Amino acid sequence: MAIKYLGTNEIGRSRTALAFPSVKTCQAIVYQTESHLYGFHDALANDTVFGKKAEVFRDFVQAHALNHATLAKCIIGVITATERFSDDRQGRAAWSTQLKTVATLLGFNGAIWGARVKEFINKGDSSYFRFDFHQDRAKRCMLSYQTWSRMEFSSNTLPKDTSKHALLRPQKVVAASFDERPYEMVEPTEDNRPVQMKGLTGEGVMIVVDDHEFIRLR
Repeated sequence: MAIKYLGTNEIGRSRTALAFPSVKTCQAIVYQTESHLYGFHDALANDTVFGKKAEVFRDFVQAHALNHATLAKCIIGVITATERFSDDRQGRAAWSTQLKTVATLLGFNGAIWGARVKEFINKGDSSYFRFDFHQDRAKRCMLSYQTWSRMEFSSNTLPKDTSKHALLRPQKVVAASFDERPYEMVEPTEDNRPVQMKGLTGEGVMIVVDDHEFIRLR
C-alpha cells in the first residue's frame, strides 16, 4: 500500500494512507473526503502563522478537489498528549479553535475529531502517526501510531510528486504584520523517505487508536 509521508510543515494527499514522522509539539491534521486524505503536518507557531499556513492548505485542497466540500467526511487533529494542548478546558478550547479555523477556510461544516495519543508515550517523546482509509470510506479513517524513538527513516528515497506533496516555507515574513502571505507551496526539499521500525524493513507493530479514544470537538 502506497503511503505519503509528510514531514514538518509539509502538506499532501493520498488515496490510501498518510503518515506523519516525528510529531512532538506539532499536530497532524487530516481532512478526509470520499476520495482522498489531505494532510497538514503543522509545526507549532502562533495563531497568526497557523492561520496563514492553513490558508495554503486550503488552496492545496481546492486546487485538487473543487467539489471537496460536498464529499468531505471529517477533520481530524492528532497530537502527542504530553507535548501540545493541555488536557483541560482551556487546552481543549485552543485545540478546537485551531481545527475550526481549518474547517472554516475549507467551507466544511461537519464533524471535527481529535485524538491525544498517550499509551507508551513519555514526556519529551515524539510520535509517528499513520492514517489509513477504512474499508468503508464512509467511516472515519483508521489511526495508528508508535513512539518515534522506535522508528527511523529508510535509506530509500521516494520520488517527488509536487501534485500530491508540497513543502510550506516562509517566503517573506513581515515582522509587524502579515499583510503579505508569509507562506507558500514550494517543491519538497526535505528528505522524502519511508519510515520503518529500527532493525526492520517495515513499520512493525503499531498501536491502533480505538474509536472511543477520539474526542468530538465539533
